[in-house]
Amino acid sequence: MALQEFKRKLDGLKVEKVLAFGTSALRNAKNSKEIIDKIKSTTGIETQIISGDEEAGLIYKGVDLALHFGNERSLIIDIGGGSVEFIIGNGEEIFWKQSFEIGAQRLLERFQKHDPILPTEIDEINLYFQESLVSLLRRLEFTTPKF
Repeated sequence: MALQEFKRKLDGLKVEKVLAFGTSALRNAKNSKEIIDKIKSTTGIETQIISGDEEAGLIYKGVDLALHFGNERSLIIDIGGGSVEFIIGNGEEIFWKQSFEIGAQRLLERFQKHDPILPTEIDEINLYFQESLVSLLRRLEFTTPKF
C-alpha cells in the first residue's frame, strides 16, 4: 500500500506528528469507514474526512503561505480527481470558497465513453459545467480577482 511506504519514509525522517485528511473520494465512498480503519490498522495514521468547504480553506492557506497574496484579490483553483475547489481571497481574508464535484477523474467516469472522447461527450461536459458552476459564475460577476 502506498500509505505504508509514506509511513516508512516519515518514520525514517523521524516525523512525530502526521495529519491525514480525506477529501472528495472518501466523502463519497460508500466504504469510507472501512478505508479509514484500514489506514489506521496498517499505518497507525488517523485520517479525518473533511468537508469541501474545509478543504477549500486549507488549500487557500497553503497557497497564501507559498505565494503571499498581499492585498490583491486572487482566484485559486485546485483541480483534483473528485472535486475542484474555487477560492477568492487576498492575504487578509477569504471572500468566497466552494468545492464542486467536478474533478478530472469524476468527469472521465461520468462522461467519457469513447477514446478519444467524442465531441458530443465534450458538449455534455460543457452543459454540466454550466449547470454546476452557476454560483461561481455569479460570484465572478461581482468580484474582480487577479488572473
